[in-house]
Formats: sequence, C-alpha cells, structure tokens
Amino acid sequence: MNGISREKWRKYYNVKCYLLAEVPGLAHLVRAHLGTLVTFRTHMMRAIANGRIEHVFCWGSNTGNLNDLAHVRVRERVQWGNSLLATHQYLDGAYRFAGVHNGLGTSFANTGRGVDTHDLVGPFTAPPSMVYIGHAVHSLVLNQTYEFSDDGGATWNVIPNSSYTITRQLSTYGTGPRFTITKVAVMDPTDICMNSLNLL
Repeated sequence: MNGISREKWRKYYNVKCYLLAEVPGLAHLVRAHLGTLVTFRTHMMRAIANGRIEHVFCWGSNTGNLNDLAHVRVRERVQWGNSLLATHQYLDGAYRFAGVHNGLGTSFANTGRGVDTHDLVGPFTAPPSMVYIGHAVHSLVLNQTYEFSDDGGATWNVIPNSSYTITRQLSTYGTGPRFTITKVAVMDPTDICMNSLNLL
C-alpha cells in the first residue's frame, strides 16, 4: 500500500479507508511508514465581528512533509457538564445537562492548519436570554480538545497540547443582555482570547 503514490490514493481514498478498517493489523503496518501529526499550536486567535472568536491553529508532520498526512483527519471534541438550574431557561435544551459533540470531522491534516470560528451566543439561544436583565452572571464552561484519526475515522486520538476551555457567559450591561466568550489553552494561559457583545 505504501508503494502506491499519494496522488493515486487521493483518487481511491474511500477504498484505502475501507481496507484499513477491515483488514486486521493492516492499519498498524501502514501507519509505521506514514506521517504523524506533530507540533500542534495556535497560529492566531482573535476577536472578530459580532462578538465571535476566530481560532487559526496549525501543525506539522514528523516527516517534514505535510503530504504525508493525506491519510489523517482532524476534528474537535467538546464536552460540558450540567449547568446550574437557574441557568437552564437561558440555554438551548441540548446544553442544560452534561453532553458531548464533535465537529470539523472532514478536515484533512495535510492542509497543515484549521480554522475554528466560535459564535458569540453559542448555547445561550433560548428566547429569555435575548431580553435578560438580572444581577446574576450565567455561565457554561465547555472543554474542547482536537483529535486526529489515521484509520479513516474508526478511532480518534487526542492531539497533544490541543486542549482549550471555552467559557460562555450571559450577564446584563445597561438595559440589555451582554454575551461574553473566552477561549484559553489549558497548557498555556497566555494563549487566550475574549470577545463580548451588548444587546440594547
């Protein structure tokens, strides 16, 4: 399999994924000769329009050639715990209790970078949040980690140094609600960005 050119495998990507998933031991043998995703890091994280955060991250290949990651896919995994009962009415129903979701599952690692844009409001989409005026600050903390798969999505592995905490808050500013989002790297507190927006 490793003797087949990258260009040919691009054409028959689904066949390769099938073989790796169905033939016992084949994935391990192939992976030993292919590239591995390394040196994950933030390229840029900035506040953008409408209170959003744009996070651009990048990585390399242990072979020094990103084309050797053509078989690798990247995704995010986001987990959160139960919210406070007083916060339930302001949250989308899916975020009131502990949960998990995945995204960016079709991103291919040979691009060497990914872009993750975080919407400001996020889980605070329930109608009462749009007219909130109160003294309490309602928060939801989400734990985000980026993962990679080198066997067509059959298994996913955590990318080292790719964990972030995303905190979303609903509060009051003047006569209307204020939404705030903060994203910070778990291993590097200086890798941080915050944005907010007031609805008057």
